[in-house]
Amino acid sequence: MRQIYLLEGKEDGDIIGENDEPIGQEEEPLVSVHAIVGATSHQTMRIRDNIKKKVIIILIDSRSTHNFLDVIVVKRTGCVVQQNKPLMVAMADGTKIASTATCKQLVWSMQDKEFKSDMRLIPLGRCDMVGWKESGVTRNYNGSLELVTYESLKEVIVEEMSKELQGLLKKYEGIFLEPKGLPPTRPQDHHIPLLPGSVSPSIRPYWYPYVQKREIEKVVNELLTVGSIQKSVNPSYSLVLLARKKKHELANVCGLLGTEQHHNQGQVSHSSDRRAIG
Repeated sequence: MRQIYLLEGKEDGDIIGENDEPIGQEEEPLVSVHAIVGATSHQTMRIRDNIKKKVIIILIDSRSTHNFLDVIVVKRTGCVVQQNKPLMVAMADGTKIASTATCKQLVWSMQDKEFKSDMRLIPLGRCDMVGWKESGVTRNYNGSLELVTYESLKEVIVEEMSKELQGLLKKYEGIFLEPKGLPPTRPQDHHIPLLPGSVSPSIRPYWYPYVQKREIEKVVNELLTVGSIQKSVNPSYSLVLLARKKKHELANVCGLLGTEQHHNQGQVSHSSDRRAIG
């Protein structure tokens, strides 16, 4: 029975600050545990594809740092192998394997799409190839594969507009002008007739602020008490007019101070509490 353990540790050494960057340090090649035991997770996908019409098992989007190809697949497919400097690859079980060969620009197909990538040769065992994340393959929400490509932004050259479009823009150039004033008259116009130059009304609930109103009422009550002024019985200058209706019922007719401008200002008594007696 084969058992695999993944151990991660740190060696004692100089402490590197947050702003310090190691110079000349490269990422150590690593083969994940999924590639060794053939298991999958939410970040991996096992698919069946081919190299030179030979069926292979590919592990896509694993935690491995490079693209790896099993040495047995090279013999089956007859891929061109290039010998290079040995590269130590750390396995998930803690062992290290030297990779001494590479397949340059290996062409492999997946769902009628061809890919090219450099493959390091090592014995994998449970899968034939391990695809790295930067190979341009991704998954969408329903599990199917999609090809992702990246292109740099280019300067967009705007071509000259056609004569038909220029004529159309000139004909309706008023639509693109900044509006000034009210919109033109339409067949369905405003239902309320507006007077020229009219402004929105601004009517306060009281002629004076609440604090002054209380003081005025206090002074008026004192003047009424000593008899300096008296209540007005003229209904024309009341805040609320009481009009008689049939069967001697009283009805309130609301009015506002300042709306009757035809009366004689001298007839207005100096009283703030004006009541109409029905």
